[in-house]
Amino acid sequence: MIGTIATINSGAYTNAIRQLDPEILVVAQACPLFVPLAEEGWIDHKVTSLVAKEYLFPLTLEKIDTLILGCTHYPVLRGAIAAALDPRVVLIDSGEAVAADVERVLGEKNLRNPSKQKPNLEFYVSDLPARFTEVGERFLGRKMGRVHRVSGF
Repeated sequence: MIGTIATINSGAYTNAIRQLDPEILVVAQACPLFVPLAEEGWIDHKVTSLVAKEYLFPLTLEKIDTLILGCTHYPVLRGAIAAALDPRVVLIDSGEAVAADVERVLGEKNLRNPSKQKPNLEFYVSDLPARFTEVGERFLGRKMGRVHRVSGF
């Protein structure tokens, strides 16, 4: 699995996987430079490819068969990450997995919104709204809606 330094150091993914099956070998690698590369929009940049190869080389030596993308930014770099690995390695987007689980739970509890109307998206951020909008639209592939800056953080 790959993630930020904080995610890797938390051991959350490793512990959760070992609870499911203690026999699974979990190899974790911090990839902190992926976050600014994704935010900068350097998706198909040669620097991103080089960084991916550098970070993921130890995982290739472990002959991994599955890689969990343990950070919200990493799916944006999926192409560079996949290119640095054996093509047989399965990539798991942790965000997609969480969204699928939320959808399942909402359905089970009959809490899904049946409306076909598009939502009005509104965001409150402590950073620059323009930067949030730029990065958010890159990540989500859609308009972000209204973004407001709040103070006090």
